[in-house]
Amino acid sequence: MSEQGRGGGILRSVRQGETIARWAAGLVVVESAAGEERQHFNDVASLVYYLKVVSEAVLGFDVDVCRPALLNAHVKKVRDAPLVVRQRRFLLVASRPG
Repeated sequence: MSEQGRGGGILRSVRQGETIARWAAGLVVVESAAGEERQHFNDVASLVYYLKVVSEAVLGFDVDVCRPALLNAHVKKVRDAPLVVRQRRFLLVASRPG
């Protein structure tokens, strides 16, 4: 996959993380991986519940601030399929040499 293609930003972040681990911290990268997590929500209420419980999913999530977007998502959900949320993640496993 090219860095310009889908997910290019996450691949660039993995490479930058590897470089930081190697040079700045003196660590050896043992494993690195990038991926995309997809979650399906059948209604906006379940999305709101998820975002309140898993607070690191969207830092600073506030129902009152996001109300217009949530209402828009509800209207779209009524017309279409389940709400699909995609989150790009990456993993770096590093250790000290020796």
